[in-house]
Amino acid sequence: MNIDTLEKGTILCIASRPGLGKTTLVINIANDIAKKSDKPILYFSLESSKEQLEKRLVSDSIKKIADVLTIDDIDSISEKYNQMNNGLSLIVIDYLQLILLKDTPKEKETIEKIKRIKDIAVKLDVPIILVSQLSLMKDRKPTILDLHINEISKYYKKVIFLYKDDNGIIKEVYINELV
Repeated sequence: MNIDTLEKGTILCIASRPGLGKTTLVINIANDIAKKSDKPILYFSLESSKEQLEKRLVSDSIKKIADVLTIDDIDSISEKYNQMNNGLSLIVIDYLQLILLKDTPKEKETIEKIKRIKDIAVKLDVPIILVSQLSLMKDRKPTILDLHINEISKYYKKVIFLYKDDNGIIKEVYINELV
């Protein structure tokens, strides 16, 4: 993937069931973009430690942040790095379901997190890649409906789904472009 294919102020969602390579894909994208961009990338990992990320994210221009828990942390750290560096080329958040959001009813939590992430993308004029974990049956291909978000095109520009067959082989990587 190329930085030119990611639009500023938008969210690209990469979604699949657990263990299908979402983090590996996002790390490869971040490493590739870091080679071509003169502005830093923020990589928020809520699952991997900073030490684990150091081994996989090879560019010094990728700032690895692994001790973040809330959407407020992501917002304030992103704003700080954006000001310090006169912009960012990309923000990666791995992954949506692990972000904490205070004082929000459980049934509204996911949509509120996505709204806040979209606000960050627009405010900082930066593309954001958001990793999302799906909980669905193994034997079927994921769809937009599995994201459980009404009016999804308000928030996501594109969704990339990873899908493996019963033998554990990636059967498809497909993109839904949302208008």
